Amino acid sequence: EFRRVLFRSLLPQALGITLPMAFLIGLLISLGKLSADREAVALLACGVSLWRLLRPVLAMATVVALACLWVMLDGIPRGNMTFVRVTANFMAQKTARDVAPGVFYTELPGKVLYVGGVEPDGSWRKVLLALVRDNTAPTLVLAESGRLVTDEAAGYAAIVLQDVTKSMPGTDPGVYDRADGGLKEEIYALDPKEMFKRQLIGPGIREMTIAELRDEAQSKIRLGESPHPAIIAIHQKFSFPIACVVMGLLGLALGLHTRRDGKFASRSEEHTSELQSRF
Repeated sequence: EFRRVLFRSLLPQALGITLPMAFLIGLLISLGKLSADREAVALLACGVSLWRLLRPVLAMATVVALACLWVMLDGIPRGNMTFVRVTANFMAQKTARDVAPGVFYTELPGKVLYVGGVEPDGSWRKVLLALVRDNTAPTLVLAESGRLVTDEAAGYAAIVLQDVTKSMPGTDPGVYDRADGGLKEEIYALDPKEMFKRQLIGPGIREMTIAELRDEAQSKIRLGESPHPAIIAIHQKFSFPIACVVMGLLGLALGLHTRRDGKFASRSEEHTSELQSRF
């Protein structure tokens, strides 16, 4: 699901560039076929003007330009912002893969975790969990195995340990007394807010809408800084849709050009040279 969200969020960024180029390539292929089969010459010979041929090209260019305009104005800012937030929140969430073997993990409030090894399925072996309290010695929990259980939808997170042995601080400093031994399973609940953090991230230039870019440019001017990055971003949002219309005109000019090749070209050249020799 995480990969699907990232793919959908990055798709508008690719469409903003590929739509004008795909339209140009498709136009060149279709009109080039007409030119290669001399159908364009036949149309012009029958009185069909270039303006008549230009109308369907401009209609299609307008449709592609409107689609590209929606992508640039709405799709790309929303998709980029989704990508940034999902990536940041994913990195902020604490999962079992963050716990490396042989390293004391101190990111859990009130707890210090140490694992001797990690199994392929993500579970732990030889676990030490220290329950830290203010101004008191920590309670030590030893377990043969354990795992981290999380359910973001239900807001649940806990450390589940098997074959547990607990040791409590004794009356003498530095001496621990075994409180419980041979417990089959022990569950230690974790704070869901700490496990599933949500970061509030402001949009950058690539994630801003037109209104936000205008506000950004005005704020830069008030601060005496250069507003050109925001202004360039605004112009870029309209340049790609306009490029679709330009690509339509360019494709029509390139696709309907006539070439002298094959038998028709050789006969035409012979006829031209014969007329020149006579006159």
